[in-house]
Amino acid sequence: MSKREKRSITDLINQATPDEHQVEAAVHQIHQNIAQPKKEKTTRATVDIPVSFHKELKKLLIDESMELKTFCLQAIQEKYERLTSATDKRPN
Repeated sequence: MSKREKRSITDLINQATPDEHQVEAAVHQIHQNIAQPKKEKTTRATVDIPVSFHKELKKLLIDESMELKTFCLQAIQEKYERLTSATDKRPN
């Protein structure tokens, strides 16, 4: 298609007449889709760390292609899992 023949997307959409079966299938698919689960509510937390430690973490995370937020959340989750598993192993 040459540059002169190009039309806007709406012109092309309006020009094409969709098949009834395609429309029915699309409507059916839309109605059958399960609603996305809602995200869990979050709480904002602030942690004070030395600037030098923050810079070192950022350097390491750049090498790992990871965000600081993701790194901290994973570290907290791992620590929590270790603590809960240690509590489960304690005799009552």
